[in-house]
Amino acid sequence: MEVKGIIWVGSATEDRDATTSFFADVLKMPVIADVQGLTRLAASNGDRLEFFGPDSVEHHHLDTGPVTGLWIDDAAAARAELVDAGV
Repeated sequence: MEVKGIIWVGSATEDRDATTSFFADVLKMPVIADVQGLTRLAASNGDRLEFFGPDSVEHHHLDTGPVTGLWIDDAAAARAELVDAGV
């Protein structure tokens, strides 16, 4: 499998305002969505970051660390490789 990019990262945070402020104000990433429990920011190449607060109604299961979205050519082949590797 060839990973061509990391196109999405999502992570839970206890302080969504502070996390958003760091990425938006310090790193100058524009906020493209800010709704209950979710902030989405974008890099200039289109890659996205999403942060889920404790009040998120759709992402409460993402509480153990970041989750990434990888850009690959063939999801079925990548899955087979991961299964073969014991993942």
